[in-house]
Amino acid sequence: MNPRAEAALASGLGSRPSLGYPGDKYEMGLEAIEKIEVIAAELAAEIFNARYAEIRVGSGALANLYAFMATCAPGDRIIVPPPAIGGHVTHQQPGAAGLYGLEIHMAPVDADGYTVDVEKLRDMAKAGIEIGAHTRTHADLGGIQDEGRLFSEIVGGADELAELIEKPIRYFAFPYGQWSNLNPRAFQIAREAGFAGVCSAYGGYNFPGEDAFHLQRIHGDPELVRLKNWLTVDPRKLHTPRYEYTERRAAERVAGAAP
Repeated sequence: MNPRAEAALASGLGSRPSLGYPGDKYEMGLEAIEKIEVIAAELAAEIFNARYAEIRVGSGALANLYAFMATCAPGDRIIVPPPAIGGHVTHQQPGAAGLYGLEIHMAPVDADGYTVDVEKLRDMAKAGIEIGAHTRTHADLGGIQDEGRLFSEIVGGADELAELIEKPIRYFAFPYGQWSNLNPRAFQIAREAGFAGVCSAYGGYNFPGEDAFHLQRIHGDPELVRLKNWLTVDPRKLHTPRYEYTERRAAERVAGAAP
């Protein structure tokens, strides 16, 4: 790449989203970028003796498309933030989600109060969208030893949610989801309560024959560093140990590792 162009992309200019065509951008303050796009298109058309040219650099839209391709299959249902609360265009039908053939459902958010719209959430559950529990107060269960509070957060919260949406709650996700936020007794309470599975978020692959009750998810950290790392296939990650939450499974793992 031309060093001057590389320097320009490395500046604040390269980190600004530029959705839409020149003169019809989705955001304000993109006048300089619009001029660059017009000039670059004119030069490209002149060089290649073309009537039209469109200049587009690698973008967040392509990154979102790759994320959908890595985590979903065409026809899968996804819940996305609606445009009324700032949902991104790539999550909508005209964007990457629609291009990949995903079934898009707007998150049931009341834009006026920026809170959950319970009636719409109930409609989504009845339409077949799986709604899971996430504790009553988003508590860090890793640091809670009180049995009564664990039960209240996991089972009590799920029961209240089930009553609101008029559908059984089959899955539970640990708040924060890292190793330090997990709790062996919380796993046992969820299993005893009849949950079909629980989700962590410390990263890891789920293979056939492994513990289907514990679903390891990839953590979407704010900078997306961990997410990008887990979306890259690395054989070393195949040996990432699973969180052992029962004495039996811990003993099985030790026995399996013995020579």
